[in-house]
Amino acid sequence: MFQHIEASHQSSSSFTESLNFSPPSSNRGGKPDTETSVGVDWLAYTMPGELFSECWEIVSRYYPLELSVKNPTACRGYKEVTEFQDGPKVSYSSDRPEIHIQFSGRVIGMLLLGSQIAMIRDFQTLGANCTRIDLRFDDYRQIVTPAHMLDWAKQGHLCKFRRWEPRESFSGTQSLGLTFTAGRRGQDGSGLYFRCYEFYFDKHGTKKNGKDSEGLTDAIRFECEFTKHKARTVCDSLAGNDSPQNSDETIRQFILGSIDFRSGSSQRSYRDRSRVSVWDSYVQGVFPCKFVRPKRVDTQDFPVAAFARQWGGKLAAFLQSGGFNSFSKALSYSIADGVSRGYGVALPAEKIVVLKKNMIKMFPNLEHSRRYFALLSQANLGA
Repeated sequence: MFQHIEASHQSSSSFTESLNFSPPSSNRGGKPDTETSVGVDWLAYTMPGELFSECWEIVSRYYPLELSVKNPTACRGYKEVTEFQDGPKVSYSSDRPEIHIQFSGRVIGMLLLGSQIAMIRDFQTLGANCTRIDLRFDDYRQIVTPAHMLDWAKQGHLCKFRRWEPRESFSGTQSLGLTFTAGRRGQDGSGLYFRCYEFYFDKHGTKKNGKDSEGLTDAIRFECEFTKHKARTVCDSLAGNDSPQNSDETIRQFILGSIDFRSGSSQRSYRDRSRVSVWDSYVQGVFPCKFVRPKRVDTQDFPVAAFARQWGGKLAAFLQSGGFNSFSKALSYSIADGVSRGYGVALPAEKIVVLKKNMIKMFPNLEHSRRYFALLSQANLGA
């Protein structure tokens, strides 16, 4: 798929010289003079394979597409990958209709914020689907630290997240830095993962996570990883900005508005609790982020995995006690009842087999499910 692209960009020294390549972002090239800094720290898209020419036309406006000498590894289950020196990584498979393009933190950090937003806007125009975007907010004033957030979370003040975790690395007995995380990554997460950690610049001006040899830090980074529908919401908002100042405010809003710390009992309503004083002054003018989940569109493709989770305990009992025939009858009744209530559509025979295999994986020990046998009446199963 990408052979002619690789060949066309294998020797591109003249292209590199003519490209108006933006200088590194402040977090990649040493401590800046400003008190705070914002930017995009990761970006990934999927798009139909037939759009790869348009995709490379966009990328070539911002990066010199020279093939890397490294041996990259394909991501997200793809079989093949092409990676470019100081550029994105593209994963694809001959048996999949889409491609996946990924800009790591180092790669996207080579562009100034204005160029980052412009490229996001180009991909949005192309109709690409954003699968992940990370936003960063670096504060060199170090007013709120990971230690503050950890202390507030221990006191029960953390809002909008159920899971949180402190991570501290050591060299012997010396602390190398504290990281506070909230949320969960991956398919089981909500599409939002928050990180707050310390970093410093070494003598070469290179950013290093944690503390220096003297136990000091130069800045605190607040970082949010957005996936699923939240990633698309963030990209749409950034693409709609018409000025750098608006982009700065949007990124700060998404990061600081994604987490909150409020005093009082967690049994009380979120809005009835007052913010922790230090946090309240720090996020002055920032409002809690609200993400609206897209409405579900019913199709003829029955959600097999979701159905297995909902009915698995009951139907597994039939599968164990009566074999596949009893299981099929119970399944047919369950689906017919769901269709009559407007919850789904009828399953074809091949998907019944798939559902059976899914439930065997989900319920390897079916003994505990025997008590659910009585929940579905034998009289309703039909002949």
